[in-house]
Amino acid sequence: MLACEESRNGEEAGIVVELSKDDIQKINSVRLILEAEALRLGRFHLTKAAVARLDRMVTRLDQPRGLTTEQRIKKDYEFHRSLWNLSGNQFLRATLENLVGPLFAQCEKQVLKTKKTVSLLSHRPLLDFLEGKSSLDAEEVLEEHLHAYW
Repeated sequence: MLACEESRNGEEAGIVVELSKDDIQKINSVRLILEAEALRLGRFHLTKAAVARLDRMVTRLDQPRGLTTEQRIKKDYEFHRSLWNLSGNQFLRATLENLVGPLFAQCEKQVLKTKKTVSLLSHRPLLDFLEGKSSLDAEEVLEEHLHAYW
């Protein structure tokens, strides 16, 4: 997940909605439930090819250099969308994209506006859960992932 400051003003929205700290907390409380379900379902649809692709994504995200901040945000969102796609449930995927997309969009907008850098929490625990290598349940893995930054 990305470390990004929340907007505290009521600037005109345009395409990207300005989310308050309270909005972000509410979105993430629903996200925790839905994305945990996507992770559980993803275990049933996980293939060797999907593991290899996700592993490459995690390795790339975990590298300290080589990606701009803007690229990191896009790759982070791409990773999460890949997890949602693995669920095999297009309604769950679409709901998560509609719910979580504004978080990533706002973060990207804030980063571009302030020129701040972002740091990423490793996505490896999410992949470990999918592969059955985690002793934590889906909610615990996601709660740790989300809690670090949001």
